[in-house]
Amino acid sequence: MTSSIIFEIIAFISILPVIYILYDTWKNFEDKFDDRRFFFYLVFGFIAGAILSVVFLLLDYSASQYIDTSIFLIVLFPILIEMLVLIIFQRKYYVKNYQTVFFSYAFGAGIGSAFSLGLIYHISLGGVEGFSFYLIAIVFAFGIVLVNASTSAYVGYGMFTLKRKDNLINAMIVEFLFFFTIIPYVWSFPFIYDIFGIFIALPFYYYARKMLFKASKEAKK
Repeated sequence: MTSSIIFEIIAFISILPVIYILYDTWKNFEDKFDDRRFFFYLVFGFIAGAILSVVFLLLDYSASQYIDTSIFLIVLFPILIEMLVLIIFQRKYYVKNYQTVFFSYAFGAGIGSAFSLGLIYHISLGGVEGFSFYLIAIVFAFGIVLVNASTSAYVGYGMFTLKRKDNLINAMIVEFLFFFTIIPYVWSFPFIYDIFGIFIALPFYYYARKMLFKASKEAKK
């Protein structure tokens, strides 16, 4: 297959988790938040995720040669991502606003989608493809998207409940746990070793959904 077709397949794979999140969100929370702002932050997240993935890959190029530097890279990015979410949603409009949980959730999903696209496409440039590769890519993409949507929702929930510090720390801890599962990626191990992040992402994702349900109850008041 040509590189353009491979990119299109990977782009579709990276969007699949977002499609699931959109379906689940509209199914359970329709009319509970501003649709336009939700989509704005989803697109904003795509842009932020694309930039973050480029920076990550540039740093990874040198960090993969040194264990101490690669560990630093894995620790650095969770902090960068969650601080970015905090900075964006700490404005007065979002404080004590239940919709902030939904907007930050969308923002994190966008970040995860673009980030997974960059990392998976980078692996494909090494000539790796085939059914097993795309199957692993789907699991990998779901892990990145779900964990970033979840941790961003944690930060947003902290803005809503005025528990910014606690929720920010919790979000960073979850990101740290997930990023340590992609150390094999940084060290150029076989792609199969990168799928374990889904086991971190799933339980925290379902916990984040509970936050969405709690926030949605405010829409009825």
